[in-house]
Amino acid sequence: KTTVSLWQLDMHFQRFKGDPHGALQHCGSLRRCDKDRSGEERAVRWTTTHNFLSRIGLERYAWNLEDQGMKLWVQWKTWSKDDLKNKAEMSDADATFCHAVLECNKDRPDLVRKFQTPEFADLQSFFQKRFPEAIEQDAQTFAVRLTDGAGATHV
Repeated sequence: KTTVSLWQLDMHFQRFKGDPHGALQHCGSLRRCDKDRSGEERAVRWTTTHNFLSRIGLERYAWNLEDQGMKLWVQWKTWSKDDLKNKAEMSDADATFCHAVLECNKDRPDLVRKFQTPEFADLQSFFQKRFPEAIEQDAQTFAVRLTDGAGATHV
């Protein structure tokens, strides 16, 4: 497995849409080993409300929460669906979606899957689906650069 989430992978592919060689060339930036990071890069950075909501496409609600003093995701992550609707002023559909992600709802594996880390074969498949014009070797190189020899990553 890799430490890169499916969401990160999707964002990377969006960033390099139509440019499989660019996606391949820059995929190493998605997975840097701890030993290669500075002390500042290794410091714990609490997930902000804006960052969390941006990761799931609901950033438009960040200001409502931040205006109420909820700067960090941890401050409201246990809220109910009704709290999300009332306090964050989310629509019913968005509150349902957000709550399912927050709860890791087992009935919504389609949502939770986006936060899992893909394995070697997944990475190859995603690359080939995103860039069907790319040669097979590029998909393999992409997967190799994001995983170790056993198809897993170094933590």
